[in-house]
Amino acid sequence: MRRITLAAFAFWLVLAGPARAERLLVGPADGPAGIRLAAEKAADGDVIEVLPGTYVVEPVVLAGKRITLQGAEPRPVIKGRELAPGHDDRALVLVRSGDVTLRNFEFRGARASDADGAGVRQEGGRLRVAGCAFFDNEHGVLTTNVADAELTIEDSVFAQAPRVPGGLAHLLQVGRIARLVVSGSRFHGGFEGHLIKSGARETRIAYNLVDDGERGEASYEIDLPNGGLAWIIGNVIGQSRLAQNRVLVAYGAQGPAWDRNALYLSHNTLI
Repeated sequence: MRRITLAAFAFWLVLAGPARAERLLVGPADGPAGIRLAAEKAADGDVIEVLPGTYVVEPVVLAGKRITLQGAEPRPVIKGRELAPGHDDRALVLVRSGDVTLRNFEFRGARASDADGAGVRQEGGRLRVAGCAFFDNEHGVLTTNVADAELTIEDSVFAQAPRVPGGLAHLLQVGRIARLVVSGSRFHGGFEGHLIKSGARETRIAYNLVDDGERGEASYEIDLPNGGLAWIIGNVIGQSRLAQNRVLVAYGAQGPAWDRNALYLSHNTLI
């Protein structure tokens, strides 16, 4: 076997360099499975760029990768399917693990047989949602109880909860995860459920418009049922006269689930 000096080996590494991230392109012509197949093919660091159009998708499952799904302008629409008997789509996009960024999509019409359908469902990992819109979903974004999961939402819109009595559709429902951060976003048009519900260990809600609108019929505008450390700063929080509950911000109503519990409200406007 030929020997190689340390200096020569280091020079070879410089020439080889790190593996380059790829950009995978998906368009409406790729069919309902197009985004899912691109996600399966993608490697760490890759960007999946989705062209404008309406996509009635098969559920897209993301797990174990650091990838970005990026919608081109104008923003692509991802819609829920008409479910056949025996089928149950839990979410339009399901994040099971990894480090995922979703940017510039509209999610619409997510339904499930148990009324827990979500535009995006997070079951682990780190998820960043940026510049997205969620309309007419049973839940816009829903997370399960995974203690080390993290969710960041930036510059997004959540609205038009389905008007199904007893459905308790929350625009944003976050379970017992490590951290939730929401900034620069708009929440309105709730029905019976809450606009924002978070059971996270740390919740930071800053500089948002959380105002249900004149026809909104949400319950709480912000519900933090299990306490935790919470910072609610610089928001406009408004409730309509049709609200299901007269409380705008609820904290600890179901008892504490975390070892540290404190609520900091500062520089908000409550209407």
